[in-house]
Amino acid sequence: MGTIDPFEESVRSVMSTDVVGIVPQAPLEVALRLMVRAKVRHLPVVAEGECLGVVDESEILWHLWSTGVGVHPVVAEIVAAARYPSVDISAALGHAAALMANQRVDAAIVTDRGRLAGILTVTDILRVAAQHKPG
Repeated sequence: MGTIDPFEESVRSVMSTDVVGIVPQAPLEVALRLMVRAKVRHLPVVAEGECLGVVDESEILWHLWSTGVGVHPVVAEIVAAARYPSVDISAALGHAAALMANQRVDAAIVTDRGRLAGILTVTDILRVAAQHKPG
């Protein structure tokens, strides 16, 4: 009896749909508080349903270190627009994992007809791989 390849599953079946997003005009300190409260490391930056990019904990840390804790621009000033790949909700998990590995990032934005549908993280992918481990 053969085993099912977890990387053939669709992104839809693995992604997180309970996504916490933020608007580009929000102060960085609001983004930081939201991340802590929601226990997330990535915040999609969304305007009118379209994901403009992601602000993540490492970007916030770099900004705080380089400019000082008291200086807080708006999220749009540090959003990592090109850093995180975007994948369609129907894409295979293996495709998304390859994009993330090639770009050396730990998350991908999931879209459905160009609109934000969810987020896929390395943790999500590893959880699926561990559940399908042979033996």
